[in-house]
Amino acid sequence: MLRSIETARRQVALSWELQTAISLTELWQSEGRRDRASNLLASTRSRFTEGFATADLVKSTIVLENLRASA
Repeated sequence: MLRSIETARRQVALSWELQTAISLTELWQSEGRRDRASNLLASTRSRFTEGFATADLVKSTIVLENLRASA
């Protein structure tokens, strides 16, 4: 998944990066790595300037809220 994120960054494919970041965040959360998960997803999400009603951005918001609530 980290390789996917790196590739997405090189190709400036922010949506692809977000989708992978969501998946990796969920994995890290299940492993108890909440801080790293939260930082990854929050930093990826913060680079969006539009499209906040899209499924991926909505899901990223929910995942981040769940991370913060479980902290």
